[in-house]
Amino acid sequence: MSILEREDQLQPACAAQALFPEQTAQTTTEASPVEIAQPRGLFIIAAGLIVLGSICLAVRYLYPFDFISDSSHGWFLDRLIPRAKTLVSGWSLEMMIAFPFGLLGVFLLERFFPAVPAQKTVTTGLVNDALWILVRAVAQIILFAAYSRILYRLYVQYLSGFSIPLAELLPIPVSLVLAVLVADLAQWLQHWLHHKVKWLWMFHAVHHSQRELNVFSDYRGHFMEYVVRRPVVLMPLLMLGLEEPQMTWWILLITWQTRLNHANVRFNFGPLRYIFVTPQSHRVHHSLQAEHIDHNYGSIFSIWDYLFGTQVRNYDVYPETGIDDEAFPVESSKSVKGVLITIVRQIAYPFRQVWLTLWPGRS
Repeated sequence: MSILEREDQLQPACAAQALFPEQTAQTTTEASPVEIAQPRGLFIIAAGLIVLGSICLAVRYLYPFDFISDSSHGWFLDRLIPRAKTLVSGWSLEMMIAFPFGLLGVFLLERFFPAVPAQKTVTTGLVNDALWILVRAVAQIILFAAYSRILYRLYVQYLSGFSIPLAELLPIPVSLVLAVLVADLAQWLQHWLHHKVKWLWMFHAVHHSQRELNVFSDYRGHFMEYVVRRPVVLMPLLMLGLEEPQMTWWILLITWQTRLNHANVRFNFGPLRYIFVTPQSHRVHHSLQAEHIDHNYGSIFSIWDYLFGTQVRNYDVYPETGIDDEAFPVESSKSVKGVLITIVRQIAYPFRQVWLTLWPGRS
């Protein structure tokens, strides 16, 4: 989850045997009991996803970046925005064409290499997470843009004097690699904070609550997480002068990797797992088992977890996922009304947890 709205790259079929563990390996989890299988329900889901996708693409066109300089002239408007609009517009058109094929690719991987064989492709969990796309789009318009403008003002007023314009001093390929590494390290840090700070975890727990990990699970994230994530990731990039199109390429890179990492796929990238986060390692991050708690924080690269000693080195386990809290409103209803009510209750869940922490005994 991140600046973050993150195309894709699947490994060639000839590497499948090296990348996928044996299909006879046992899983430690069972499928969720609730699935949506009725033809009418599938039609409603498909139509809803098309509408949500159209809304998100419209948001992309209207808000290619969700922070805007207050200056009428300068590097931001004269250099960044024109280049970013061109790049993002092309990407949006590409997304319109590639998105269904990307989903089809992930669904095929889930069909032939499932982490949980009994889990269906279209489940209540997938529908719930798809609706979180709409929550993210609404928050983007109402909250994120204004908040990012405030952060940018704070940067200009208090931190711009300490900035180092590395993007102007280094060759473009070097600054691109540096931007990706800095952004990913900052992402690792904010993720670590959301696990270690109690009140931040209450909001991050919404993301971890999914028992049926799927291609849309990355969108299941409380908008209040953004309040911490945004400055932690954005400020280092601004101060190092790496906030130009390098950021956009990083967004493009992470989009489909995070979708794949949340899918129901038995996939560990073979030797590449020592560099990149994999569906297997991220499933371990979502694990209910005590020995997996607070491990595997990486977004793109796994190198930070190896460096900081938070990498689980068992690469063949595919544990049950979710959070150990019976009070969390797990999705179960198949009706439209029931799904919407569940979304509202999930958004309210961390606020209630904060309330109970501050004023125990009051419900």
